[in-house]
Amino acid sequence: MIPVLEPCFQGVPDMWFFSTVLFLLIVICSVAGVVNALAVRRELHARREQEYHARGRTATGERILRERYEKFRRRRQH
Repeated sequence: MIPVLEPCFQGVPDMWFFSTVLFLLIVICSVAGVVNALAVRRELHARREQEYHARGRTATGERILRERYEKFRRRRQH
């Protein structure tokens, strides 16, 4: 008597191989998607932080220029 493996796989050679490859492909794509989402999130956070510090430097620079201009005006008035 010939042993029968599983009725759903009869007549289809190496069906387990294709299902395993499909499963691994889905897992790999899911992991890649999660890693990409985390990288995008980190990049957006870094960009937001850079813009925040740039605004602070701009405000500080404007304040310094304004103070210098006021000192210059006071000197010219006296």
